[in-house]
Amino acid sequence: MAIHVSVLTALVTLVLTTTYGGRDEPPFSTMAEVDAAAHAAKSGSSEAVNSYVDHVFGQSIAAGAAPTIKDRVRRAEQSYRSGHNDAVHEKDVVSGINEAVAETGLPDYARTSGAQLHAFRDFLGRMAPNVRDRGAPSTDMTPAETVFVVVNLGHQKLVNPEYQVDPDEWVQQVSKRRADLNAGRQAASAPNAPGLSAIPAPPTTVAAMARLRDQLPVENSSLVTATHRLLDRFGFQR
Repeated sequence: MAIHVSVLTALVTLVLTTTYGGRDEPPFSTMAEVDAAAHAAKSGSSEAVNSYVDHVFGQSIAAGAAPTIKDRVRRAEQSYRSGHNDAVHEKDVVSGINEAVAETGLPDYARTSGAQLHAFRDFLGRMAPNVRDRGAPSTDMTPAETVFVVVNLGHQKLVNPEYQVDPDEWVQQVSKRRADLNAGRQAASAPNAPGLSAIPAPPTTVAAMARLRDQLPVENSSLVTATHRLLDRFGFQR
């Protein structure tokens, strides 16, 4: 039996609260609010789309991102929904992340793969099903979903030991867990999804989160510059 969606949502909130350690941060949006905003954005109205993107950021560790980053994602999502921008392909997200990892010297587990990205999208889709454009091919994402998936996956790779392995190994572990659960070899309450972590963060993670908190809101910081380069790789217009 799969873990209930409300439990998964509570875990996400707990991860964010634990990571920030109760410090004063921009207000968080819940997964339910992201999902409701995604549904409202289907109307195509500028106000609804902008609200959706704001909730995507508000739910994540990028809640305090610099205005130019948020504005760029808003414009990309507006263009997509008005038919002026193409979808973002999973393969481009994978290559963009992996190029950034190689460029910045991050640990090897920070890389991703097509299988991991798609499985993680499915996982998030259980909590916020309206984020996905069901009318598009299964490997296509809207700009807002791209940010939603990438930031949440990156967060897990930062704080959750279960994700700090080779992406293919992670996929094998998740597949085995699901197979075991379906065969009845695990307790009925075991999650039928990738794990989320809310354990106390080690000093290196605390330092990385502090860098995010301090630099991501600052327009001329190296982190904001790197984020814009990543959006370039995903095909977002400047």
